Amino acid sequence: MIPSDLVIEDWYLQAQDDFTVSMKTDAVTSEMYCDDTKGQGHYRLVGTKEQIDEWSKRQTFQLDEVYAYTPIEKGSYWDGIVCGDGTGKPTLAEYNNKWRQDFDKYTEMYKQNSEKLLVM
Repeated sequence: MIPSDLVIEDWYLQAQDDFTVSMKTDAVTSEMYCDDTKGQGHYRLVGTKEQIDEWSKRQTFQLDEVYAYTPIEKGSYWDGIVCGDGTGKPTLAEYNNKWRQDFDKYTEMYKQNSEKLLVM
């Protein structure tokens, strides 16, 4: 049985060694910021929040950003940033359909892994 609190998170890590910093402009606020552009690692985690928290306590990397991989609601902060009509990005419906397919796939993988945390 899959727990109802199954979550998917994307973790981005700061580069440990050789990296460069570039100036970028936020598309929403038009504010400038610096971002590291080389050597950034990425994990996709699938499990319960408790499993993810327990796993993260044993890690020694430098975490940069974490995003919950969830469906997007119309009018939400992410609507228009990661999806949107006429923007060259997937539409809201396309994004949410892809999320549902991914969630079903990850749920099946989670079941096959004896409901233990998936780190991809």
